[in-house]
Amino acid sequence: MAYATPARYCEEVGLDEARNQLMDDGRVLTAELLRQVLAVVAGGAWPAETTTPERVVAMAAHDRLVRKLGTVSNYIDGYLRSAVVLPLPTGDASLGTLEEACIAIARDELASDSDVSTDLIVKRADRWRKWLQDVANKTVALVSSSGESPETAGSGKVVFGQSKSQFDWGRFGR
Repeated sequence: MAYATPARYCEEVGLDEARNQLMDDGRVLTAELLRQVLAVVAGGAWPAETTTPERVVAMAAHDRLVRKLGTVSNYIDGYLRSAVVLPLPTGDASLGTLEEACIAIARDELASDSDVSTDLIVKRADRWRKWLQDVANKTVALVSSSGESPETAGSGKVVFGQSKSQFDWGRFGR
């Protein structure tokens, strides 16, 4: 499950910035086309004047954004897995925080891909990456809407050691 939707991403960063990040090679994508595809995906219909090539470009941009948000959500889950049991319950207050983290990190990655990155975008994403590390290390805890931490994952400790083996390690390499 992605922690943010394309509509929420575009609402947060704005249609113009999202268009710049998702721009196609033919420079067909516009902020208006992006708005239209979000409306279509939400159950609306394409305006009659929108051409088939414009629709294809808009859907491709939307699909790219869906994939990026999904990839970033998986990245986030990689950190959370050591701290809490996934998936988090629907309606959990931490999902809003994770949505912000997802948008910030996806924004950084999309901006780098399209050469429209800024220091502010990078700093915000880095702050969220650091926060995810703190959650994974259990320095910071997620908090649910009830004020409690979600169910925690195992001990989070890595166990080192050597098990008994039938192999004669004393003769190894002779």
